[in-house]
Amino acid sequence: MLFEKIDAAEHVVLIAHINPDADSLGSASAIYTQMLRLQKKVTLFCATEDIDPRLALLPWFDKIRNQFPLSADLAISFDCGSYEQLGVEVTSYLINIDHCSLNTQYGDLNIVDTGAISTTQVVYKLLEQYGVKPNAKMATALYAGLLDNSLGFRSERTDEKTFMLAASLCQNGAQTRVCVEALFERTSLAALRLKSLMLQELQLFKEGGIAVIKVSQEMMLQSGAHLRDC
Repeated sequence: MLFEKIDAAEHVVLIAHINPDADSLGSASAIYTQMLRLQKKVTLFCATEDIDPRLALLPWFDKIRNQFPLSADLAISFDCGSYEQLGVEVTSYLINIDHCSLNTQYGDLNIVDTGAISTTQVVYKLLEQYGVKPNAKMATALYAGLLDNSLGFRSERTDEKTFMLAASLCQNGAQTRVCVEALFERTSLAALRLKSLMLQELQLFKEGGIAVIKVSQEMMLQSGAHLRDC
């Protein structure tokens, strides 16, 4: 059904949620590559203007637009748990692709796999279902989302399927080291300043069994940090 709708569309818009992460934007980036393969008119959209610069590792990052194309006759959202997360009013046919169990099923077509650890895993399965082999750009985008959502393969939801997918993406040319460096080894100066302020506020309870840290608006302003740094 997904690719039938894509085949029939004149202009496809791919939507990452507001304040996107690697899973949302990576999923959209991978499908953007496939749209180019199909020679489709396509727009990569995110309502957020100030996107986390770490996500510049993703292919087509420079193609992201925050103005919604009125000519689009098909919209596909990625990792958006609710309609509000789109950040825009969509009047065209809307396909909702996600992995979250709390997804509100707002699409005209909802493809929600709650057994997947990431939306990029859902996208990979869809591509596989339609016989699409990811190229290096797609593999990197999908790997970034998988890596981010699994917390560097440390999440309790990480299982053999996660590693099997990672291995497949590596075989297809995913730039794994680039993903690791961007998502887990880069920290802004503002984030370091905020961390220092947060640690000063740390309180321990229950003989050290519970740690509580508060973050105030004043701390955010003092450090120059953004919500993503927090």
